[in-house]
Formats: sequence, C-alpha cells, structure tokens
Amino acid sequence: MTLYELQPKKSENISDFFDYIYESLKNKFNNEELASQMAVEFAKLRETAINYKLCDSALLDNLKSYHDQLVLLGGKIRFSPENCNVSFKWFCSYSPRGSDKEVYELCNIDWEFANVLFNIAILTYLKGKKESQKKKREEAKKCFQEAAGIILFLKDTQLKKINRRTNDLNDHALELIFNSFVGYVQLEVAKKACEGKANDKLVASLYEGAKRQFNTFNIMPSAKPLSVYFDSQYRYCEAMSNYHMALHEEDDPQYLRDAEARLSFAKDNLETLFPVSFLILSPKLNCSRIIQN
Repeated sequence: MTLYELQPKKSENISDFFDYIYESLKNKFNNEELASQMAVEFAKLRETAINYKLCDSALLDNLKSYHDQLVLLGGKIRFSPENCNVSFKWFCSYSPRGSDKEVYELCNIDWEFANVLFNIAILTYLKGKKESQKKKREEAKKCFQEAAGIILFLKDTQLKKINRRTNDLNDHALELIFNSFVGYVQLEVAKKACEGKANDKLVASLYEGAKRQFNTFNIMPSAKPLSVYFDSQYRYCEAMSNYHMALHEEDDPQYLRDAEARLSFAKDNLETLFPVSFLILSPKLNCSRIIQN
C-alpha cells in the first residue's frame, strides 16, 4: 500500500461498552434515568469521534471531547480488564486489509486511549499542514510540536504495557512518525528564515537539519508503507538545502562547479516531487548566474 499522507485510524461502534457504562453508572448513582442519559450521550460522543466523514477539524474536536470524557469516567467506573470485559477494535492506518497486523481487538481500556491519542496526534499534524500552507508559521509549529509530544507519550508511556499492537503503533513506526513531526517543526523554522531574508547558507543548514528527521534508511518491513511518504519529505528538504547552498556559492568562482551541480540536483528533484514548489522557485533558478553560464 502506497502512503502519500498520514491518516487517522478507524474503529467500529461497540454496543457492549455502552451497556457496561450504563450498568456501572446505574449502580454508582442508583438512578436509571441519569445513567441511561449519560450512557447515551457517551455513545453519541464516541460515534462522532470515529465518524470519518466529518472534516478534520470537527473530527479532532470530537476526539478531544471523547478523550476528556474517558478520563472523567475513569474516576467513576472501573475500567480494568477484570471489570470491563469489552473488546476495543481498531484498524491499522496503513496495513493492507487481510494482513495479520490490519486490526487488533483488545480487552483493555488503555488500547482505546492509545488509539484515540494517536488519531488526535495525526489530526493535529494535519491541522499544522494547513496552517503551514497559509504561511502561519508559529501556529503550524505549535501543531507539529503538540503532535510530536503525543506520539512520544504513546511510545514511552501509554503503550508500554500493551504488547500486541497494530503496525502503526509499534515502537519503530512511532519513532519514525515522531521524527517526522520534529522535522516539520524544523521545516517551519527554515521557511520562516527564508521568508525573513536570512542568508542562504543558514537556510540551507536548516533544511539539512530537517532532512535528517525524515531519514528512512533503516526502516523495518512493518513500517515500509511509510517510506514513500517520508522519502518524499527527505528529498524535498535535500533539494531545498542544495538550492540555497547553490545560491550561497554561486558568486564564488572557487565553488561555481559545486553550485552548478547543486542547482541542477535541486531543479530535477523539485520538478519531480513538488511541481508547485518548482514553479515558485523556477524564476529564481532560471535567473541564477549559474544557469546563465
């Protein structure tokens, strides 16, 4: 399966979960009407939190609300496996249908929490991409940082006691995703520096730093579908680094040959990977002294 963008995970409605919540709340409050009302509202909230027909921003808000309600209910209801005998089914965001890593159904509320948090991270990252397209650098950077923090929490804390997982939640995949989010933070820094007329050598070094975060040279087979997505970001950063370094070097006869090679590399990669970026930069590329020579 070729992956060109990270996607949230999918789940299904779980009637047993809401039956358990209703019975638990009824026993706690000794009020059937109140328990029924709370359980129904909770059921609707989870349903909206996995409604993938909604736009990303609405889905993100619903997921955050559902997560908060899970936390609140945790103070009123026993969610341990010996008390809550409910299985939570979640599909991998990229494993092909029919594979043994496509879906896991675990009787563990931590599994529910983990998948909800993963989706919040992915949708927060996608929000950051939209902010970046609007050139809102600080807002985009904040989104990427928040998404990276959630992924790190999943890897180092939330999932430590869960051995069986879908491929997108194994430690290797989470590390790759975390690194990419850090890379996007650095990309925003590079873009802001470029927009602020920083010198080309500095901008090139910032793109070079971002490039390292998208490195997939040691990617494991379980995360292979991520490689196309990360490799494209790696090549983009590499092209932009070479482009700005070429502009830095082109006025120095000593480095003219290196600058020419860098510029040629940048042109070829940008034109192939990101036609929009290439069209934006092509006037500068074509007006470069290197091209004229």
